[in-house]
Amino acid sequence: MNQKVILLASAMLCSISVFSQPTEGDVKPLSKDLGFQVNIFNGGSLPFAIMMKKYSATNKALRIGASIGLSAEKANSSSNNNSNAPYSVTNGGNMMVSIGKEIQENISKNWMWYYGGDILLSYGYTRTEQYDPQNTKTNSWVNSHAGITARPFLGLRFNIQPRLYISTEFSANLSYNHQEFGSEAFNPSQVSNYNSNTLGLYMTNAATLLVFYKF
Repeated sequence: MNQKVILLASAMLCSISVFSQPTEGDVKPLSKDLGFQVNIFNGGSLPFAIMMKKYSATNKALRIGASIGLSAEKANSSSNNNSNAPYSVTNGGNMMVSIGKEIQENISKNWMWYYGGDILLSYGYTRTEQYDPQNTKTNSWVNSHAGITARPFLGLRFNIQPRLYISTEFSANLSYNHQEFGSEAFNPSQVSNYNSNTLGLYMTNAATLLVFYKF
């Protein structure tokens, strides 16, 4: 009797173990990566602060990056912060979005190299207003810029574990920027404006690390 109970219990445990194990079809593939940049060297930074990757195949991914920044500052023209001295107030902001394609190639179990290209759209502005000690505005300056950049890149990646990896990438950047500058004086009244267009080519070295989590 005891032998029958033991055999029955063993069979039940084996059945539970078999059915609790996920089959190959039940395992959901990791199709997205979410990452951010970490500046640990003084060699510059990448144009995006955060990036999402969506895989269309095992080694091909659509990548979307973004960054945004805001700033505000009040500066006293006096070296000892005299409250009766003229002062200025500066506000600004910038944003960037990118979209691109990445293709990955294995080197070994943990190492991989990748290549591709991004298109970046950027916009930024700065506004500075100057006041006299009686809080009367005397001058103001506005500077804004908008641009588009084509960015082919080449990168190296190290897989720390199946869900976590770090990477770094080198890129060439061909950019077009439109800039507008305006100034206004209030006593006496005077207004001036000008704009410029620039086309440039520059390189970004592989001095910034990207940390990614797969899910």
